[in-house]
Amino acid sequence: MSDQYVVDRDPQDLTIPLRGATFGEAVKRFFRSYFRYSGRASKSEFWWPALANLLAILVAVGVIVTGGVLGEEGAGSPVMAIGGMLIVAIMIVYGIGGISLSVRRLHDIDQSGWWYLLIVVAAAVPVVNIAATIAALAIGLIEAKPGGVRYDAPRAQRDRLFS
Repeated sequence: MSDQYVVDRDPQDLTIPLRGATFGEAVKRFFRSYFRYSGRASKSEFWWPALANLLAILVAVGVIVTGGVLGEEGAGSPVMAIGGMLIVAIMIVYGIGGISLSVRRLHDIDQSGWWYLLIVVAAAVPVVNIAATIAALAIGLIEAKPGGVRYDAPRAQRDRLFS
């Protein structure tokens, strides 16, 4: 990607996307922007939390497998239940924050966040859900567009700049 989209790289500034975010920076920004639907998110900010989610799920699956191994002695069921509860908790935590992250990522590719609603609705329709899954993945793969900057400015400024 060209340098024209890179402003100052400040991990604390949540008003602009952090290009080339590290794993730790991206996960911190994920939780600091948990309910924030305005602004933009870079590709690295999108994919690092997804990796963290996958790793957390794998740990929970490991707990379930451990419970299965212990199951012969009768101690497995509670351990498996804990693993199952962990998976549900991880999915809820990532699911809620993932919605706002996806909306910010759509803004970075200069698309309305309302497209995410279409993806979610399409995912509920059999056969169409395959296309919805591909669209959800594509959000993280498409390069940033210069027009996405309009999602950074406050509404009054944006109306003056882009009207």
